[in-house]
Amino acid sequence: MNTVTLRLKSELPSWVDCRVLQPTTLCAMAETDIADMTLIVGGGKQRLGELFEIKTTPGDQHLKIQQANPRLRYIGAEMTGGRIVVDGDVGDYLGYDLKSGDVLVNGNAGNFVASGQQGGLIHVKGSVGDYAGGAADSKMQGLKGGTLMITGSSGDYLGYKMRRGIIIAHDNVGDYCASNMIAGTIVLGNRCGDYLGLGMRRGSII
Repeated sequence: MNTVTLRLKSELPSWVDCRVLQPTTLCAMAETDIADMTLIVGGGKQRLGELFEIKTTPGDQHLKIQQANPRLRYIGAEMTGGRIVVDGDVGDYLGYDLKSGDVLVNGNAGNFVASGQQGGLIHVKGSVGDYAGGAADSKMQGLKGGTLMITGSSGDYLGYKMRRGIIIAHDNVGDYCASNMIAGTIVLGNRCGDYLGLGMRRGSII
């Protein structure tokens, strides 16, 4: 098993769907095979090797993404194991429907972080946008398990329709935190905006 490091080569022309970047898959592949993988970029497709420099080294099931960009979406989405470490800011849907494994972001993240997360740990050392741990689009539930830790500030609707699991928000949180919350625990380390717990059914806010 290898540790795989992906380093973004240059500014991205459009958003990139990163859900195929799974540690359990990439860490068992050769560099040439990784380079030939296809990523959805805007309305088209590109080879992974066109966007990233790739390096594999012997090690654990770790995927490292360096010089990240907010146009990188769905990092860690539907992940089933291993570890992702990101240096830089990322876009929307970080850890979307994550089932197992760890994701660490040394930077900020966009909207819908950990939406539908079922297990594992997501730690954003910067700030996050709206609906972190909240239900995305037509989904009926937000966070469903695991732990979401946010060192920086959080936007509106933190934990919206959260079903279970734990959210730890160290810094300020926006409006409508825990709105329509079904169950689970939210720990707030600083100030919170208006309408805390609006429509909350069960669960705990500390």
